[in-house]
Order: sequence, then structure tokens, then C-alpha cells
Amino acid sequence: MKTTNEFTRLLICSIALFCGALLGNTLAQPSTRIMPLGDSITKGHEVALEGGYRTELYSVLDTAGYEVDFVGSALSGLPALLDKDHEGHEGFKIEQIRSDLPFWQKKTTDPDVILLHIGTNDFWAGNSLSVTQNRMRGLLTDLTNMWPHAKIIVASLILRTDNAVTEANQVDFNLSIPGIVAEYGGNVSFLDMHAALDTVDLDDGVHPTLVGYDKMANAWWLAISSVIEPSGTSDLPAVALVDAREDLNLVKVIFSKPVGDVAATQANFSISGGVTVSAAVLDASKRVITLTTSAQSPGTLYDLAVSGVEDRTASNHEIAPGTVVEFSSRTVIDGSFEVGSPAWQKSGNYTVLDSPVIATEGSKVVVFNDGDSTPDGVITQDISTVPGQIYQLTFDMGVDGDTYPQSLEISVDGDSNLLSQTEVLSAPAGATSAKAAKSYEFTADSLTTSITFADVSAETTDVDLLVDDVQIRAEEAPSPILTVDSSPASGVTVVVNPVDLNSDDDGVTEFTRIYLDSTLVTLTAPATFGGLDFEKWQVDGSDVGTTASVDVTMDANHSATAVYQLLVNGSFENGTPVDLGALDGWTQSVAAPPLG
Repeated sequence: MKTTNEFTRLLICSIALFCGALLGNTLAQPSTRIMPLGDSITKGHEVALEGGYRTELYSVLDTAGYEVDFVGSALSGLPALLDKDHEGHEGFKIEQIRSDLPFWQKKTTDPDVILLHIGTNDFWAGNSLSVTQNRMRGLLTDLTNMWPHAKIIVASLILRTDNAVTEANQVDFNLSIPGIVAEYGGNVSFLDMHAALDTVDLDDGVHPTLVGYDKMANAWWLAISSVIEPSGTSDLPAVALVDAREDLNLVKVIFSKPVGDVAATQANFSISGGVTVSAAVLDASKRVITLTTSAQSPGTLYDLAVSGVEDRTASNHEIAPGTVVEFSSRTVIDGSFEVGSPAWQKSGNYTVLDSPVIATEGSKVVVFNDGDSTPDGVITQDISTVPGQIYQLTFDMGVDGDTYPQSLEISVDGDSNLLSQTEVLSAPAGATSAKAAKSYEFTADSLTTSITFADVSAETTDVDLLVDDVQIRAEEAPSPILTVDSSPASGVTVVVNPVDLNSDDDGVTEFTRIYLDSTLVTLTAPATFGGLDFEKWQVDGSDVGTTASVDVTMDANHSATAVYQLLVNGSFENGTPVDLGALDGWTQSVAAPPLG
């Protein structure tokens, strides 16, 4: 006998196949990228169940007309599973998922849908309900920031029968998930997976049997079909990323969803700073358009304007008008060492190893002191920079082997030393590797800047120091902030012209406004307030004028204070006209006698 869910599934599958047949002659079916994310329940328990719910889910989605593309950095599954990519990691807790997400992002393509089932190991480790809830919020914050266009389906934890106390904690956690999900908007939804399985569906009290996994697959399928159709979502296409690292004549525009073939039209794209677009090519995934451009200046910020790009759905949703995305042109050459590092100057014990397992981006990685050699490796690259421009340096540091700490010295030098830092990293107890993403800012003071990484480790036995994915991006200078106050009175309404970046103008002291660099801002204070007369303006603590209006050029953060006079002895209680010496606070004189 078929369940209600199974009948629903068959009905939707039939409709999807019928619609697909109607559209098949006119629309190329885009892939639906799905990231299964979680622990061993996602990975699949034991060899006989390797692949977990993913085997049945792939089959169900394929039958329903989806072009399934599971994505993730891990690879496993039974032979029947045609796409074995996933992000299920045995024994992982929420914080472990969070710490590795930035590295997994580099290893996989942007997902359309994320299937999240995580928290089982948190409660098994004894974490409290509040701690686990906060960690789930942190994970969802990371996911929505990292993949803002993905549909994230958050499942409640499946039941467990091995420990009544742990199951009770999980039930309390499950009850709180809908409220947590509601904090993150329409792209994050809830699935009650706890209700999908019965006690007989568990293999060991924690992990599902094959029947249990099939029930999970059907629950996931219904949730997926509610947020995305085989042809895609109804969301407008958007620019997910602009990547100009490869070449000063190329710009890759990565879209949030598959776009139509005519999107690769030269006229749909324009770049600021006099850079022209001569060609546009759409890749096989229908999500990346590579632009051929005139020469870009190294390490420079540009604005890319995009218009007229439509998705591949029957509705041909078009990108939002006025879409403009800022990007930085290339600075570092071969920052991920995929072409063997010819642009780097090298000395000492250093090698480029082809190892996708330990590389955080691509397949190649720099290895210092390989083979227990002396830790003296140094790599340097000179890059073109713009004096006064702020740059962000990012890279991945790793250790592989034993738990001995490894030390990496980072130097950035122009006409002067701009950065000097030593980072130390070691594998945690019981592990053989660790990795960490590092980030620094510096302001260039010359046309050429040297970036240097030096191995200064004290121990090399059975352990290697790794560096990968070195990037330097030009950064927008922080917008200067204007703080407006009044003294001795507070709550004074000051007229502000023009409006700031948030479209705010007049304010009641104390308040702040944020402006583009070099904006001229006029502040006007009332002549009187609370019985006090306006006396003067002070900017950054210095007197600048006694008129009620003052101009402030926003070339940096500034503070402006409207100062009002506080009258002394205004009712003359401290003296009389006869007793001139007692008129405290007043300037006194004797009138000349009248002529006559």
C-alpha cells in the first residue's frame, strides 16, 4: 500500500515529466546543484549503506525531471549512486562544519539547494540545548553569507533510540529549529525529518536502515520540490561572484543560476575606468560568462555593470536593472600555484606538490620542509600596486603530519615595511593535519610591493608546512564617518546637507552620518536652544567659526560640536549695579555723565 507522500510524489513526478516534454524542444535543461551537508547520517552509515539517503534521492529527483548534480568536496557512495559528491562528514559537530566551510567552498561549485541535517554529534558530546542552538545560528549565518542565493532546507534531527536523555534533548532542539529558521528569511526553510522515520527504521539506534534512508530521501524530495523546479527557481538571476584573478584581460562573471545563451552578449556588460569588453562566452554549466577585455590595471577596483541577462526558465526572469558589482583586478600571479609557481622567487627547502587532498584550492600546494628537510624555504613575489590603495592579503596556511607546531613569517614591503607577522599552527591532538584561513590589510606606499612567505619552524620531523590560495585584492577605502554633537545642551536638531550613504540627513545630537570620501557636508545649528545662544562650531576639538553653519570636508573621520553659551548670573542675583564688583559673569563699565 502506498503512503500519502508516495502518491504525492508520483503525481508531481508525472506533472514534471509532462511539463518537461512540452519544454524539452525549446529549453536546455539546467542542472540543479544540491549539497547534502551534515555528518555520518548524510555520508551513509557503514559500507552497506554508503551514500545514505542520497542514492534514493538521486533516483527520485531524476524521475521527477531534475538534472541532478550533487556537489561537495567529499566523494562516496554505492555503485548505484551515479553522483557521489557530498559534504557529509562522519562524527562532525556543528562547529566542525563551520570551520571547514570556507575550504569546502573553494572545492565545490555554488549549490542551488543545501540539505542540512546536523547536531546529532553535538548532543552525543554533551553540549547543552542553548549552546547547540547558538551554534546552529552561527552555521546558518555562515551559510547564508557564503551562498546567499541558495535555498537552505534545515531538517530536524531524526529520532534515536540508543539513549533516552539524548533523544529528549534532540526533541527540544527540534522544537526550536522552526523559530531559528524564521530568523533567516525566505531562502531558509524547515523540514520535520524527525516525523519521517519510526523506531524500526534505525539500524543501530542512531543511523537509518536502508528503508529509513529511503524515507529520508522522500522527505527531502518533497521539500526540494517546494523551493525549486526542474527548470530552476523563480528568483531573478544575480551576479554571485566576479573573478578577475586569472588574467588582466579576462573577467569571469559567475551567476546565481543558469542563464540563457543570449546572456553572453557583449553589450550586456560594461566596465568602469575605460576598460572595454570585446567578447563574452558562456560556459557549459550556463552559469559562467567569461569576458575578454582591454588591459586592466593591476590591483585596481572596477565596477562591472550587467543588464539584459535572463535565466533559462520559461518565464525568462531578467537580472535586476542597475546591477553593478565591484571587483579587483589581478595582483598576485599564480596565487594557487596551479602552473608550478614560475612567477614566484624561491629559495631554501620548498616544493609545489600536486595533492588535491591537502590543497585548499585547485590541486597544487606549496610544501615547506618536505621530507624532514631544514625549515628555510622562502617564496616572494613582486606585485604592482597603487600608492595609497588599501589591499587585503588572504591565504591558507596548513600543517600535515605530526602535531609539532609550524611557523610561517609573512612580510609585505614597499618603500617601507607594511606588514610583518608570524603565524603558528599545529594539528590538534589525535589529528594529523590542520588548516586556517588568514587575512591582513595593508596600504601600499609604492608602485611595487613584495609579498614574502618564509618557513621559520623549529621542528620538521614528520610534519610539513603548507601555503595555498594566496590572493591580494584592492579594497574600497572605509567610508568616513561624521559624528555630530552639541554642548552643553544635548538633543539639538542640526540640519545636515547632503544626505549620507544611508539617505539620512538632519539629526538630533548626538548622531552619525557616513559619506563618500571628500564629500563636502554643511551643518546648520539653531541660533538658540533651551534658552541658550549658539556660540561656535568645533571640528575635531578646534574652534572653526561662530556662524550657525559650518562646512566639513569628509576626507577622514570627523567630529563636529555645536557649542552654546551658558549665561552666568543671568538674573543678577550675585550682585547689583551699585556694587559693580559683584556682577559675576558680566563685563561692567561706568557710563559717562550727560553733557549739559
